[in-house]
Amino acid sequence: MKIHSILFLALALLSVISCKLKPNQESLSEEEISEYYSDDLPEDFVDFYNLFSSDSVYQIQHIVWPLSGKISDRDSLGLTKDTVWTAEAWPIHHRFDSMDNSYSQAFTNFNNIITEKISDASGFYTMMRRFGKVGGEWNLIYYKAMGPGE
Repeated sequence: MKIHSILFLALALLSVISCKLKPNQESLSEEEISEYYSDDLPEDFVDFYNLFSSDSVYQIQHIVWPLSGKISDRDSLGLTKDTVWTAEAWPIHHRFDSMDNSYSQAFTNFNNIITEKISDASGFYTMMRRFGKVGGEWNLIYYKAMGPGE
C-alpha cells in the first residue's frame, strides 16, 4: 500500500509539472490550436484558454466557485471520489507540457461545453477539465485531478 501512495504522489507531482509553461513556449494561436485539435473549438475559447493558462488572477476569476470535481481515493486503487475546490486552496494550473510525449492532450466540444483531457501514455492516468460559458464568459466548471480512471 505504501508503494501505491508513493506512486500516486509521484503522478500528482508529474501532473503539476506537466502543466507548467516552458519559458520559451508561447501561447498557441487560434490557427495552431484549431489545426492541432480536430474538434470544433469556438473562436473566443482559444483566447480564453491561453489567458487562463498564463494569468493566475484571470484564472481564479474564471472558475465557478466552489468548483466540483473528483480526486483519486488514496485508500483504494482505481477509484475516485467527489470533491470541491475553493479559491483559497486552488493549485494554479499552467500551460500543458507533453513532457517529451509522455502525456497527451485532447479537446472535445459538446454543446459548447469544452472538455480537455490530459492522459499519460498508457491512458490509465487522466486529468479532465470542463469549460463552459457562465454570464457570457468562459469559465472552468469541473475539474478531475490527475489519477486513475475516466
